[in-house]
Amino acid sequence: GLLADGEILLLLADCLNNLGLQQWHLILGEARLTRSLLSPFPKPMQTKVRQAIAYLDRVSLETLPLSPELRERALFLFDLRGDPADVLQKVASLDLDSSEHEIVTNLKSLVELLNSSSPSPLPIVLDLTLVQTFDYYTGIVFEVVSSSEGSSRVLGQGGRYDQLLSVYHPQGENYPGVGFCLNLEDLHYVLLSSNQLPSRTPASDWLVVPELPEAEAIALTYAQKLRDSEHLVRVEMDLGGRSPAQIREYALGHGITYIAWVPADGTPRIETVSDILPH
Repeated sequence: GLLADGEILLLLADCLNNLGLQQWHLILGEARLTRSLLSPFPKPMQTKVRQAIAYLDRVSLETLPLSPELRERALFLFDLRGDPADVLQKVASLDLDSSEHEIVTNLKSLVELLNSSSPSPLPIVLDLTLVQTFDYYTGIVFEVVSSSEGSSRVLGQGGRYDQLLSVYHPQGENYPGVGFCLNLEDLHYVLLSSNQLPSRTPASDWLVVPELPEAEAIALTYAQKLRDSEHLVRVEMDLGGRSPAQIREYALGHGITYIAWVPADGTPRIETVSDILPH
């Protein structure tokens, strides 16, 4: 419900803020309300109107074979984006039924909840033209858009999908859900341009070296044991083909802290790399 929607949007904002991103906006829509507002259009035209709105294609919308009243409604819906208070006021001017009134009230409550729960006001744009070309969203839908250097990128998107899981459940049971995904390529691009990414890979803490082919399985198990530590431990395996002197030289040159020499009997011998520095 409302609380879960608010939590997921605040979690998304936390993800972006922890990455140090500044210039982003949360584009918030409501799939159920948008579908309901499209219901007065004839069935054959609903898909075309919806696609024109989804792709922000005003020209196609203006040229669809609609009555003057429906064309006016289509263009009205096309412009339902902007400051949440302004958009909600526009929607309230329509002849809404009880379910539509309830959705509008919930949207208003969600925006108020987000603004009162966040340390600083979230950059929200309410966009009731935000519809996807697929139909599984049943409530809020949203995108995060970053605008920098004259271009915009969608960093993530999500929404509520209360009937989706029933498609995959053996007995067709429904479970409410809301979530989001981040678009890693777009995030990477934005972070690159803001110098947020590290310039080099952090050094490994351990280099695990099987001394014989018979020790390889044991060495892999030991490496995994190190990775399973409570705190982050970076571990790499030596893949063979180097002498002990070359292995030590590699560890020194790459800032590795420990070398674990694993013999066939499985008892590792730990060597601190700083101890092998020449004196």
